[in-house]
Amino acid sequence: MCSRAISNIGAGRLILIAPKFDVLAEEARQGAANGQRALRSATVYATLQEFYENEGEGTRIALTGRDN
Repeated sequence: MCSRAISNIGAGRLILIAPKFDVLAEEARQGAANGQRALRSATVYATLQEFYENEGEGTRIALTGRDN
């Protein structure tokens, strides 16, 4: 659903860190709704450390979900 949110506000990139789901699974695609392009082109990092090593410094906006 983050891909849908960033598409609605016109944000540039979707970066996922250690996602707990398959970003190309049917459930993810359904939740993305009109955010399909952002979901398909998302950058996925396995760890926060990997993210920092590849993305450098700058302003960040983060969205998160809770298991329940």
